[in-house]
This record gives sequence, C-alpha cells and structure tokens, in this order.
Amino acid sequence: MVNCCRLAHKLTKKGIKLKGYLRNLNYAHIIVAVMIMYILKLEIGLIELISPIILSIGISQNNYWNILIYFILNVMGIMYKSYYLVKSCIAIGFLESFNRYPLIKTLEVLVIVFYIIANTFAWKAYEEFKESADLYPYEESSDSESNQELPSFNERLERELIRDYRAPPPLAGNARRI
Repeated sequence: MVNCCRLAHKLTKKGIKLKGYLRNLNYAHIIVAVMIMYILKLEIGLIELISPIILSIGISQNNYWNILIYFILNVMGIMYKSYYLVKSCIAIGFLESFNRYPLIKTLEVLVIVFYIIANTFAWKAYEEFKESADLYPYEESSDSESNQELPSFNERLERELIRDYRAPPPLAGNARRI
C-alpha cells in the first residue's frame, strides 16, 4: 500500500519543471484572490485563498493528492463563476452588463480563463507527480520496524558528517599545514 502522505519524494526533470510552473501559478492565484477581495467581495476572496494554500502544500511535499484537490476546487470555481457570470448577463443583457460594470465583468472573464490555464498545469503536474511516486515507490516497513525508535537529530547529523567527510587534498610543493 502506498503512503500518499509521506513527505517529498524524488521528481523527474519534467516534474521539477512543472513544480516551478506551479509555484508561479500559486503566486498568480494569490494575486487573483486579492483582486477578487478588493473588487468583488471580501468573503469570496478569502474563500479563494484556500486553493493557493492547498497548492503550496502540494508543491512543498510533491504530493499529488493535494494537486488533485486543487484541480477539483478549480473545476468547482469555474462552474460557480461561469454560472454567476451567465446569470448576471442574462438578467440585464450581455452587452449591458459589460457596459455597466466593465471592470467586474472583465475580471470575471479573466478569472475563468485563469482557472482553465491553472487546471491545465495542475492536471499535468498531478500526472507527473503520480508517475514520480510510482517510479520511486515508498519503502514498505514491517510492523516491527515501524515500532523502532527514530534516530535523534544528533545521530542523523553525525551520520551525515561521517558520510560527507572527505580528506583534504594533498598540498603541493613545500607548503605546510597549519
């Protein structure tokens, strides 16, 4: 059984590239949420901030489940914002609604386009992170191993220092060590 909640696993080169795209997408999503808070409603913008938080957790842990949750929230956002845009345009007419509220309607259309772009990258990243998790599977441990006490920070640091220790290169000529 795969433990999907484990911290970061290795990524392929494509996964690392998509992780960079997702990081930029996360910053853009935060900007969009702030614009929504300022232009539309504070409550909608605060709810909108949940998605970047979930995405940042997924990016930091290379967790494909968080990327999938981000994708699902964005699909729900597309449906809600499309419904809201169409409903308001039908009520007073499409051109009339854009003439009355040009900034708000333009923002709503741009947010829908942003969601579509974000979902494209999120789905590609989900597939790549899942593939990376399958390529580098988590090591299964038996019950007896899982009950063992984990090494302390100092023990792990000593292991790292011993493993990474390299003797200094030999000195050239008549140079002396101090």
